[in-house]
Amino acid sequence: MGSDVLSADDLDWGDYDNDGDPDLALGIYHSSYPSNVLLKNNGNWNFEAFDEFGIALACALEWGDYDNDSDLDMAVSGYFRSNRLYRNNGNDTFSELYLFVGNEWTMDLAWGDYDHDGDLDLAAANFAWEDDGAPKVLYTNNGDGTFTRVELCGLDQDGYQSCWADYDNDGDLDLAYGIYNGQDKLYRNNVNNDNYIKVKLVGRRRGSGGNMGYSNRSGIGAKVKVYDEAKVSLFGFREISSEGSAQEAHVGVPAGNTYDVEVYWPASGITMETLVTAPAVITVWEYCRGDANGDKVVNSTDIVFLIDYLFKGGPPPDPWMAGDANADGSINSSDTAYLINYLFKGGPPPPPPNCP
Repeated sequence: MGSDVLSADDLDWGDYDNDGDPDLALGIYHSSYPSNVLLKNNGNWNFEAFDEFGIALACALEWGDYDNDSDLDMAVSGYFRSNRLYRNNGNDTFSELYLFVGNEWTMDLAWGDYDHDGDLDLAAANFAWEDDGAPKVLYTNNGDGTFTRVELCGLDQDGYQSCWADYDNDGDLDLAYGIYNGQDKLYRNNVNNDNYIKVKLVGRRRGSGGNMGYSNRSGIGAKVKVYDEAKVSLFGFREISSEGSAQEAHVGVPAGNTYDVEVYWPASGITMETLVTAPAVITVWEYCRGDANGDKVVNSTDIVFLIDYLFKGGPPPDPWMAGDANADGSINSSDTAYLINYLFKGGPPPPPPNCP
């Protein structure tokens, strides 16, 4: 690809092909290179490069599943050209779509379901290089493959960054704008309804040497899906990212109904499910039941760990649910007996979630 690939204005990690490892999109700021670049992670410390996401001179790019089909699509902004959306076709190709009205110089993009209708909307921080500034824009996802452009108030200054977070913990996403050479702005969301589920993740890996085989503490790279209770309809797919917005999954759903929340942890291969009723704020800890000492294997060392904890003042399992081998909601001698029965007497394995 040559040295031009290093001239990137923006980078964004995302597992677009759902193979469990993150891929890297590069927004190239160099007119001599023909396009932006997608680096496909082959899982063996090597990346395969593709020319993708339109011509170069990109300002910002952002992964997000705008159409709720369980794979990541890409929004791209460029210097003085319309923003574009690249729909993931699921076969290492993308379809270029012109769905965003306007021709501003967009410096940053951020996906978030601000209106609680279950699909992702897009915030654009625009820059004008002019005295009157540029409009700060929301592209509201209509759920039918189209977007409606909404201009926010305050056109006096140029936007440089944008990100979503529920800063006041009222259940809806608020929007922060970084302003070039001026006062940054916070837009408080006044939706204030109960149509949401917020999922916070806690990975089990601790430091550089603890709990190897588990995910990082922040759950970055983990995937959250929210289905109806029967798992027929998908209401939202989010991949936890380290970039920009808060590291939690926020999905708009009708209040009062029960939903199946599925979390997949790529580092450990563990899939966890729980039923919740909206509105809900839940924390999901990564673990496999019976792995009390965190080595991602259920064996006799877990029995020793539990005995040390219960009778000798040793440390507790972290998280404690990992030591609850029989899933009765507590940790006691019955859990050591359950593991002995499973490991040495042909008894049943611990209930889910299980070690892969």
